[in-house]
Amino acid sequence: MDSDRISRLLEDVSTPETSDIEDPYHDDEGEYGSDEDYRPSAQSESSEDEIGFNRISARHVSYSSASNDSTAPVSPSLLTQEDITAVNTVLQSPEVEHPRAQTAGDNLLPNKMDIFLQPLEVEQPSAQTVSDNLLPNDMDIFLLSPEVEQPAAQIVTNSAQLQNDEGWSKTTISIADFHFDEFSTGPKFDVNLIHTPLDMFKLVFPDRLMDNMIDCTNKYGEKLTSQDGPRTRNSRHYKFRPVDKQEMLSVLGLCLLQGQLKFPVRRYFFSNDPLYYHPFFQYITSGRRFEQIIRCLCVADDQAKGEHKILDFIKALNNNFQRIYGPSKELSIDESLILFRGRIYFRQYIKSKKARYGIKFYVLTTADGYVLDMMMYRGKDKSETGKKTQNIVLKLLEPYLFKGHHVFMDNFYNSVELSHKLLSLRTHSCGTLRKNRKGNPKALTSLKLKKGDYYWFRKGQIYVSMWRDKRPVFTISTRDHPKLIQVSNRYGKVATKPAEVAAYNCFMGGVDRVDQMTSYYSSPRKSLRWYKRVTFHCLDVAVWNAYYLYKKYVKKNDRYKSIEFRDQLIKEMCQVSDNVKGPDVVRKDSVYSSRRFRQNVIEECSLAAMKGHWPVVMPVTTNSDGSKRKFKYLNCKLCTKVNKRKETKYICKGCVKRTPLCPECFEDWHILHACNQQED
Repeated sequence: MDSDRISRLLEDVSTPETSDIEDPYHDDEGEYGSDEDYRPSAQSESSEDEIGFNRISARHVSYSSASNDSTAPVSPSLLTQEDITAVNTVLQSPEVEHPRAQTAGDNLLPNKMDIFLQPLEVEQPSAQTVSDNLLPNDMDIFLLSPEVEQPAAQIVTNSAQLQNDEGWSKTTISIADFHFDEFSTGPKFDVNLIHTPLDMFKLVFPDRLMDNMIDCTNKYGEKLTSQDGPRTRNSRHYKFRPVDKQEMLSVLGLCLLQGQLKFPVRRYFFSNDPLYYHPFFQYITSGRRFEQIIRCLCVADDQAKGEHKILDFIKALNNNFQRIYGPSKELSIDESLILFRGRIYFRQYIKSKKARYGIKFYVLTTADGYVLDMMMYRGKDKSETGKKTQNIVLKLLEPYLFKGHHVFMDNFYNSVELSHKLLSLRTHSCGTLRKNRKGNPKALTSLKLKKGDYYWFRKGQIYVSMWRDKRPVFTISTRDHPKLIQVSNRYGKVATKPAEVAAYNCFMGGVDRVDQMTSYYSSPRKSLRWYKRVTFHCLDVAVWNAYYLYKKYVKKNDRYKSIEFRDQLIKEMCQVSDNVKGPDVVRKDSVYSSRRFRQNVIEECSLAAMKGHWPVVMPVTTNSDGSKRKFKYLNCKLCTKVNKRKETKYICKGCVKRTPLCPECFEDWHILHACNQQED
């Protein structure tokens, strides 16, 4: 019974085979014959440059019963509700083919094509695809590619569903204008007081952080040396001499220099092997003293445990970064990873990063790379409420909310809910978006596009778009209207991209630039103590920020290189003037001459300090047989300490013990003796 009724209804709404009026759907078999005989040529096959949605012109289709054309559809008012339900059931069945539609031209739709009809009152964007076939204002018909068959559950069948999908629409509204104070951008210090790279480094890495590092290192060194346990007489843990500010600066300078020189083992920097001999390190300090300071280096109290060994130091450094510099309008948030393969519960794996395994940081930077804030990942926090990614973004942006900034993020952070929160905090957002993120427009995520296709929806002031380049790209933005623009790269090649994609590519690279620049000359070395790697990473970031400010506001030279800044900074940290040449740092004295007081003791222990100390020939004594020696020889005191046997006939006139010394060791012995007295 039902099947007969359905067949009758279909016959009523279909075009009669015999009619005096010419059938507009008649197939005149064209140049390819019938539709069944059509085979596309090699030139007509789909390529990457074709548009996924073919846009054609059509007249508004009237569903009024007043038309005299027998081919016009029957008005729904002529059918009962039971008949309409039966027809819809059959049309939605997969066994029944949809009736084909036709435009004013000869473009025929293949079977099972889906037509999206947009109402007249919907405002269309000025440029929605890269196609040159623009639609008239009265109707838009989007034709899906015949090769792509959509599941029935995912296809949007009418404009009402497009318009009312959870509040998403195709109209545009004005962008909210959050006033940004341009005068707040730039340095917050007197640039005229900065003359050298060391001045800028001390501004970025202030004295209070250096003093805290020295105090914690000295306490930890005393704790290690006070522990009971077997140790040799010359063990590094036998006695710890406190570190002063200049010695700590010199050690940090040598750590920076190690990042520019690649030796397989740290101790090789102090080796006398001709393959690895580098005199500068031995000129500044000894290898044993350097390793002792690095072993005891820490930035937190010795009672701190876990992540608390470094958190206060990172927080203090971040506050100083924000205190001395005001960022521009555009900010970027991304992740950074430093290599660490040790056993630690919050170690992360990121496939896209070079290190892959290590300690992860959430970093906030300006668009050109100045680091404003770093947040170390510490594992899952069970006490934290709300969504993790939103909390991270809001914590990083806390000092910059309500100021009109534009923040750029990748798909790890972005969501419709987060963009809505940032808008309420007078902050625009832009970036890529995950397709399966909660709150996305379902009508958009169900579409299948070809290269160059562009489609978007709006909810409130939030625009979510989908663009197909090499792969589908989902973006979300509150700062730009969705439109296609022409952009060119540094080689002059012009390409068409959405405005939000072009802005994302322009302002999102801040964190990647920091990772790139710090990786060239990275001071962290292999260590079992994770907090030391984090400490040296913070040192690298501080040096980068100092270089950024020094180049931009002191040098004002775009060609000023990072390696030039680092070289000058290392010399100033190690108190080596520009007049010192390579041969001047080669040690010609004894290995026992102290380097700790090399810069000041040589000046103090001059002739005035050595007053009365002169070499004289040892007096000759008479033997029991009555013979007299012309000369008397004894082993040199300083040469004996280095296991070198050398006899001399000279002793010091001013020394109480009449120390025998050879002429080569006379000055070194008294400088060493003066240093020992000064130390005592």
